[in-house]
This record gives sequence, C-alpha cells and structure tokens, in this order.
Amino acid sequence: MTTATERDHPPGWRAVRDSVYVDRAFDRVRSYVSASPECLFGDRAAGLHIRLGGVDVSRDVRLTHGDLETGSRFARMPLRWADARRPKLFPLLEATLEINPAVHGGDPTTQLALRGEYVPPLGRFGAAVDTFIGHRLVLQSVKRFLGELVARLERDIPPEPVRSREEP
Repeated sequence: MTTATERDHPPGWRAVRDSVYVDRAFDRVRSYVSASPECLFGDRAAGLHIRLGGVDVSRDVRLTHGDLETGSRFARMPLRWADARRPKLFPLLEATLEINPAVHGGDPTTQLALRGEYVPPLGRFGAAVDTFIGHRLVLQSVKRFLGELVARLERDIPPEPVRSREEP
C-alpha cells in the first residue's frame, strides 16, 4: 500500500521505517494520546540526537503534527520535522506515527511505528552523502526519537496492576 507521502513526493525522497514496543496496553496508550496528542512530544523544543564517531550530535528540530486519527485498533498521526535553524542543510522528514495493539511476551503491549520518507538536503551532493552516511544518521535519529516516545509513555502511563490468581 502506498502512503500519501510516497505518492506525492518527487524522486529523491527515501523511505524510512522503524517500530518499537511500549509495555502498556493499547487502549491505555490510545486514551492517553487522544486526550492530548502533544503529550507525546513534551513541552520542550524537539531535538534529534545521534552518536557519530563516539560523539553525541544534536540538532533542534521543528516538529509539527497533524490531527490524530483513531479507531478501535489503531491511532495514527502525520508528523513532519525539519532542522529549526537551517532547514535547507539537513534532511526533511514527513511520516506517519502509527500506534497499534500488539502482544509481546504474552502480555498486551502497543507498537509505535514511524513510516514515511525524508529528502536529503543539497541536491546531488546531499544524495551522495546520504548514500554513505546520511541514511544511517536519519535511521539512528528515528530510532532514538521512538525510544524517547516509549520512555515518555512508560513514565506517564502507570503499568497494569498485578492481580493474584485468586482474584475473580
């Protein structure tokens, strides 16, 4: 299935996909996010962080999101991020954050998946750099971004209470 971003972008855009699991039931995550989608991203300015040659590198990004769409077995929200200070010098990402129920280790969990595309900056030169290292850096940024979402959700949504076998 082709997403809107894959269909609408000219050549030069590259696919990016990754997913992680949140140790919380989908219904609770969907309710939490539905109450205020901004809660996923926190109050501070968004930043992307990568580790490059043993050094942490970070960029402030302008993260925007569209309306949250929910159903009984999904929630999704379009996202866009670009460098806050120099958007023409760093990749632009347009993606969808998908939130779906899952089972992990026999317990109900929630899968967060980011699916979309990004375009390297600087035309052909940027495309060449992307081939050698840029793509790995974008994937690393996406992985870290999803990890921060998991940490926030697991911090803000209490785990299910443990029930003894004797309780009805």
